[in-house]
Amino acid sequence: MLAIENIKKEHEQIEQFMQEVELIMKTIPLNYPNLIHTCKECASFWNLHEEKERKIFKILSKSNFKIPIRKINFKHGELKEHQNAIKLAINSGSEEKVKKALESHGKKLIEKLRAHISFEDEIIYTLPLELLKPKTMEKLEELDK
Repeated sequence: MLAIENIKKEHEQIEQFMQEVELIMKTIPLNYPNLIHTCKECASFWNLHEEKERKIFKILSKSNFKIPIRKINFKHGELKEHQNAIKLAINSGSEEKVKKALESHGKKLIEKLRAHISFEDEIIYTLPLELLKPKTMEKLEELDK
């Protein structure tokens, strides 16, 4: 089940991005170029990851698995609010605004993102994949192409 394994690996990659942002937040003076680079990479990665998840969870829910799609999507939207606040601060060019955004929105984003990933991992790791219908398996395998 490559699609689901890839989601798990991507969660690990997102954790690495978060650790890098935490390190940047502790650096004095703020390593602005590294922060911008990391945030752009993470945002791009996150958007692709989120789309894959949406497709996978939709396929699984149509296969009679209880997937809390609304709750997952709501949390994605909540995470975007913090992400956008950080992006606005970076785009302002003000290091002071960036520091404040990282202190409030950055910490909250990381905290919520870790909880969200844990929530999704719990769903993914507890799925009885051996019970998947062949048609569902085919749809998931199509995502890997």
